[in-house]
Amino acid sequence: ILKDKICIRFTDYRFLNDMSEGSDIPALFKDICNDLYETKIISEELFNEIKKQNDIFDNSENSLYVACFSMNGDSLPMWNYYLKDNKYNGYSIGFDFKKMQYADGLDCIKVLYSFKEVKSIVSSGIRSIIHENSLFEQNDLENKSKYLIRFLKKSLLIYKKECFSHEKEVRLILDLDFVTDNEHDFICDKQIKHFEKNGILIPYCDVIWNNKDIFKEICYAPTMNP
Repeated sequence: ILKDKICIRFTDYRFLNDMSEGSDIPALFKDICNDLYETKIISEELFNEIKKQNDIFDNSENSLYVACFSMNGDSLPMWNYYLKDNKYNGYSIGFDFKKMQYADGLDCIKVLYSFKEVKSIVSSGIRSIIHENSLFEQNDLENKSKYLIRFLKKSLLIYKKECFSHEKEVRLILDLDFVTDNEHDFICDKQIKHFEKNGILIPYCDVIWNNKDIFKEICYAPTMNP
């Protein structure tokens, strides 16, 4: 992570630790679209195109990768998660996100633990895309639907159940279909690699930041001798 430049691993979002994560969002998205169709806010043609693009997206190669952080760098529950096999040595690495460089295809989001709040965000996001005319031709149902489905997939990553609220999680979300390198700031290695965990091969890619000032601090585990 810190050897020469700042190198952060981004994992395929479908392989995060909590297998149930985001499972409520597709049903919510479908219900909102159904309501908009029934109230004639969206046409039957757009409604059918959304379903079509969702099926295509589900069967296509994934482009969304995520790196997970906590706003609390010295949390006892988090130390208990990650200090494994009676090895009590461990460190948390602190980054200054305000000094990180972002670009198209690389976003920073704060995870929410209230489904009511997420429902409001998803609903307003869908409505704003549907009524957005500057991004699409008037009858460009295909691209509007693709945009909606991409919004759905990113929405999967903003919500976790309330029982995880102690994690105070922040995420960097990388979309390989849109990210472009800025060699002065960061370089995205789009070559997908794999590591093995519990018998599963997990896809990941690396992003390298040239600016080491984004590194802020290291905190050692409470079980270690100062």
